[in-house]
Amino acid sequence: MHENKFNISEFFGKKEVLDKGHVELFDGMIMDPKLKIVNAARVSFSKEVFELSDKDVKLIEFLHKHEHYSTFRHSYFSFRIKAPLLVFRQFWKYQIGCDWVENENIGTIQIPETNWNEMSGRYVEFQPEFYIPKEIRVQSKNNKQGSEGKLQFLSEGEDPIIYFEQSCLNAYERYEYMVKSGAAKEQARALLPQNIYSECVWTCSLQCVLYVLHQRLKKDAQFEIRQYALAIANLMYPLLQPLEIGQENL
Repeated sequence: MHENKFNISEFFGKKEVLDKGHVELFDGMIMDPKLKIVNAARVSFSKEVFELSDKDVKLIEFLHKHEHYSTFRHSYFSFRIKAPLLVFRQFWKYQIGCDWVENENIGTIQIPETNWNEMSGRYVEFQPEFYIPKEIRVQSKNNKQGSEGKLQFLSEGEDPIIYFEQSCLNAYERYEYMVKSGAAKEQARALLPQNIYSECVWTCSLQCVLYVLHQRLKKDAQFEIRQYALAIANLMYPLLQPLEIGQENL
């Protein structure tokens, strides 16, 4: 039998990502998520267990393999993430829940409900924190959305990293000048590039976490978001032991 001593706070932690980012798991539900999965599955037979057995582990792996994902929706986890906006744009795809809204003209419609709260550039002034990659990749010739190799020089011989960083600083100088001149931050922020860092709190179900990892740990995922997926995986997989689900791309 697996010990039933479970303390979610033991799994809380923080992983540094890229040059200035991080992922922190800072909250979760009290019950062992593995135990919650098997009890959600066995409620069909009006049964409940209080200790995880080897049989339960096999049941969870069976449920995952055969895509019975509803049993994975009962545990939620909260992360604090610091990432470039270009990474957050991809994270936004992983929102869950919904509200029902009545509209007399078009009937009942479904509106996605956010589980995402991000630092607001309307309230606070962005700091000059930019993701500066260690190398600039070359556009892939075979994949319209992918990259490959390393770009050594720009068209006129410039160092691509220096050019990249200087472009960011130039944009920030203009943003800062406008804000100090009295321009509304909500408009001035439009000058900032997508690699500036922001922060968010992201809460999601275990099913959502596994779906993110399934998609973003793949070898063809964009390098930057894959680093965040790896950080999430390194925080979550110890929590799921002895399960081996979703670890094929690590």
